[in-house]
Amino acid sequence: MTAIKMTLAKAALLSYVFLGVCVSGSVAQQPLPNDLIENAIVLDGTDVTINGYNLGATLEANEPGFDWVNWNYCTNTVWYKWTAPADGFVTLLCFSRDNIRARAFRGNPRDWIIAEPTTTSEIPVKAGECLHIQVGSYADFAGRVKVGSFTLKLSFRVQLIPVSPNDTFMDASVLDLPEASYECNLSAATTEPDEPLPSPQTTHSLWWRFTAPDSGLLAITVPSAQFVPKVEFFEGAELRSLQRQTPLAQNRWYYRIEAHREYRLQVAAEKPVAGEFALTSRFYSTTNDSFAGSTYLAGTNLVVCCNNLLATAEPGEPITAGLGKTVWYSWIAPDSGRVTLQHWLQLAVFTGPALHSLKSVEIVPGFNARNAFYALKGTVYHFQVDSTDPYQEFVISIEFEPAPTPPPNDNFADASVLTGYGWRTRGWIDDASMERGEPEHLGTTPCKSIWWAWVAPCSGEAVIGKEMFSTAKDTTIAVYTGPALGALELVAKDNSSVRFKTKLGQVYWIAVATSVSTTGDIWLAGGLGCYGLSDIVGNLLCEPSFEGTALALSCWHASGILGGYVNEGGGADGSTWPVLTPRAKLWQDFSTEPGKTYELRFACNGDLGARLLLRVLWDTTELGIVDGGSGSAAWYWTNYTVTATGTTSRITFENLGPAPWDNVGLDAVSVVSVCDPPVIVTPPSPARTWVGSDVSFAVGATGTPPLHYQWFFGDAPMPTMTNAVLVLSPATPTNAGLYFVVITNLFGVVTSAPVSLVVEERSGLEIVLQPYGDTVPSGTYFALSVAAVGPPPLQFQWYLNGNEVPGATNRQLIFDAIAPTDAGTYTVKVWNQTETVWSVPATLIVQGTAGEGGWYLFDNDDLPGGRQPVYDLDGTTKLSGPSFVAQLYAGPTVDSLRPVGKPRQFITGTPALGIFERDRVFVPTIEPGAEGFLQVRAWDSAKGASYEEARATGGKFGKSNVFKARAAAIAYGATPLSGLESFRLQAGLPKFVVGKITFVQHREDGALVWLLEGQAGSRYVIQKSVGDFVWRPFLVLTNETGVVTFMDSAASSTEPTLYRARILD
Repeated sequence: MTAIKMTLAKAALLSYVFLGVCVSGSVAQQPLPNDLIENAIVLDGTDVTINGYNLGATLEANEPGFDWVNWNYCTNTVWYKWTAPADGFVTLLCFSRDNIRARAFRGNPRDWIIAEPTTTSEIPVKAGECLHIQVGSYADFAGRVKVGSFTLKLSFRVQLIPVSPNDTFMDASVLDLPEASYECNLSAATTEPDEPLPSPQTTHSLWWRFTAPDSGLLAITVPSAQFVPKVEFFEGAELRSLQRQTPLAQNRWYYRIEAHREYRLQVAAEKPVAGEFALTSRFYSTTNDSFAGSTYLAGTNLVVCCNNLLATAEPGEPITAGLGKTVWYSWIAPDSGRVTLQHWLQLAVFTGPALHSLKSVEIVPGFNARNAFYALKGTVYHFQVDSTDPYQEFVISIEFEPAPTPPPNDNFADASVLTGYGWRTRGWIDDASMERGEPEHLGTTPCKSIWWAWVAPCSGEAVIGKEMFSTAKDTTIAVYTGPALGALELVAKDNSSVRFKTKLGQVYWIAVATSVSTTGDIWLAGGLGCYGLSDIVGNLLCEPSFEGTALALSCWHASGILGGYVNEGGGADGSTWPVLTPRAKLWQDFSTEPGKTYELRFACNGDLGARLLLRVLWDTTELGIVDGGSGSAAWYWTNYTVTATGTTSRITFENLGPAPWDNVGLDAVSVVSVCDPPVIVTPPSPARTWVGSDVSFAVGATGTPPLHYQWFFGDAPMPTMTNAVLVLSPATPTNAGLYFVVITNLFGVVTSAPVSLVVEERSGLEIVLQPYGDTVPSGTYFALSVAAVGPPPLQFQWYLNGNEVPGATNRQLIFDAIAPTDAGTYTVKVWNQTETVWSVPATLIVQGTAGEGGWYLFDNDDLPGGRQPVYDLDGTTKLSGPSFVAQLYAGPTVDSLRPVGKPRQFITGTPALGIFERDRVFVPTIEPGAEGFLQVRAWDSAKGASYEEARATGGKFGKSNVFKARAAAIAYGATPLSGLESFRLQAGLPKFVVGKITFVQHREDGALVWLLEGQAGSRYVIQKSVGDFVWRPFLVLTNETGVVTFMDSAASSTEPTLYRARILD
């Protein structure tokens, strides 16, 4: 045996061992032609795509290997260079399966000072400028470096330099007050003689002018990704007599201005490579510094921007927890209802006519700074606003929701229906009443009440509590059982929360009672822990998953010492499981049929570093010994098959661990017959879709395999539809009708109930996905989306606070790095040649900065638990190519899941079927080290730019399980999606996409009363058109029970008025 050393370029050595061959010497590997920077391959053109590889490449002396943008090391580099043919912008993209990336450098090839960020953002370049492009391998989250092939794509666009009309002082543009926003470009600007400049090197400047309408504060922001802007502010109207104004804060362009004086604003730069920037200004009057000068607010859904840098506290003013720099706003409640205030300030609410007689209003806390109070119709409310940082601009969102009168669930017979193991609901107590025969919830105290009805889905223990953000005070929760109002029996009653035992299928009547003078809304949350809960149909065991038992077992018997975990994370199928110490036994007796075959399945685990050795017996026969070895705490799933010999059988588990610390956990135990006929556990659901879109039906069944499926349309079998999922692609009007499935095996047959398919024609213009607002940190990515259907061509225009957003004429309004100035209320108008429709308002709140935030590795390929591909509708075909995309949804709670990062395409090619492109995703709402909730969603990109849009337009869509993972502190160590599980797409629309509206009554006062029929528990937007073909949002309401009424008190008696309803959820 002889070892051969192969000498590579740059002294990199590889050793190879050959068996049975006698050879000696050195063999030189051919170096890559562009391994060195002086041998960089020249790229020519404005749209260049080149394939390459970096196997065998190295870092040369003094070559930059650390990427400060991505905080990662680069190795195995090759080089390209490209010269700009004109002024413009370059985009670099590098595609690779091996974490190979590209970055660009300016200047002398040996001057490694300036490195462009390795993102898809554009790089500004000047004509004749040379970029050196480095392509290399980066370590993955596990520290591994891979080399291989890649595709480098370079795109160039010429910079269009617009003429600047406000280039000279005399041509200064008027700065609109109180708010203004401009898209500007300095590239063609110049400077003029005698012009005051920030520095002698200044070469470009633009001017604005205005006359101050009042005294106050002017806040200026000039963000630019292409140059460092210089801002100067002057008082005066003549160039030679300008008086430079000093900013009130360091690193912020805040200026004090006096009423009726003339001012000039200059934005300048020193030889900018590119000159695009945005100018935003906001004026804050000091009039509302005093209570008497309070700014009046009108409306029910408002966004207020404020700044208290120049504010003071006046004598007799209520003391705040802030700086004592207060400003005042006033608002009159148009009706009685809930007012939600979202803010990050010191804010107090008062009533009263004068400063010395103010009365504080109690504010109830909520999530994400959404506090609330209950307002009474016609009352004037005064908002006192302070802060802890006077140099910040703040946003307050004010949302008003009127109370329904009377409450829809005022009477026992109209009780709102609750379903499931856990739920949250809200009720209003205003104008509620007490019925004849109703229990005396508060004893002899006069009271009023509202009702809910809940059917327990299992036997267990339930807890129902009032949530802290309820505005109604002094409430009592009472739970009853019984067939009628006059025959109710009290189960539990308390002022804050009740706990009681439940029985499977029992109806529980829940009343919330208050004194007759109480007003406000009540939020209730309910949760149920089940005894013997099991997802396995036909399980013969009692307490199979130990959930809800607190390990006080009644069906199981034990000998020896038994420990365990109660309501802890990490169980095989829940949060509670027993632990057997060495020589401990756990057994249960259950009924069986002699001669019948059964399957036993369970999960067991050992302590970290301990021995897992578990003996399993059926009656007295040993089925086997589970030997999990030592060192792992993972759950081991085990199956045994056995034939019963008697009418009662016993299953026994015994821990054979030799050491005192060799404990064994047990969970998820099931015994089922393997001669069972098919049973449908998840029946098909009715579906609705658009003409030309995809739709699917799915059925879930258990039984002894193999199971055979046959779908029917009407009464006719569908010859090729023999899977658990039925896919219709594309749907046509002839597909509308009833569908059912017949499932068979060797032991029986079962037929599902027929379900309907409705295929909608796209006749009129309608918005099928309304934009929704959110609260997002400054500097993060966010997108507002709308989806509409109707005769083309469709046109779009976005509005902010009622004003057109320039250039916002697409379905999506994207903010790559959202700024506080982007906050406000957005609407979008959609129109074609015959109709116009307006969206519901979407309030966008921008708070502070993103904070630390955490990182996740968005990848479903290289996971600790193995690859988790995404499948098409049939559940077997893996997604591939750019026609499908996936995106990460994340948040600190399940309710706060939001899209983060940008959608990523699925990779094309057989080895990577079902795998989407890898990305490191920053989540600003999850702090490093904190546990976040995650979900992956995928959809057909041709049907929408977002998951929600594809869902609303009838495209293919799907989402994974929701799982938890702790966020990493840096991108290099981004946390993998370890809890992700494969999932498949589906298609179709909600059952009641369009609500049915029926006329009920024309009242004497002229008001019209209508009835809406739709999907219970869903929100609907009611649209209204008066005398034209313009549809405007009229009302958003929640259809709690499936049927709800609404009223139009402003119905026209002279012009035709039309209404229509569409689901929001």
